[in-house]
Amino acid sequence: MQELKTKLVNLGVFLNDNNLTMSFKQLANLLNTNGYRTQLGYEYEGTRGTAKIVGDVYKELVNVGDTEKSEKFRLAFVGKEGELVY
Repeated sequence: MQELKTKLVNLGVFLNDNNLTMSFKQLANLLNTNGYRTQLGYEYEGTRGTAKIVGDVYKELVNVGDTEKSEKFRLAFVGKEGELVY
């Protein structure tokens, strides 16, 4: 799971550095394509499970005090209408 979190942080930073965003649905497709599954073993759908992993990563960045990465990560992932979620 830590490997996935590291990859998500890197993805979020990359997206933000390039003025891009990714919806939860797009992230779910990327995770599923690469063989990742939810904690219960299901494919991601771009809803609660995807929001949970993004939220967990964001909270972890905030908790360790990495304000630069947490801000970039927060701005990279958006809801289905393109709205900021965190």
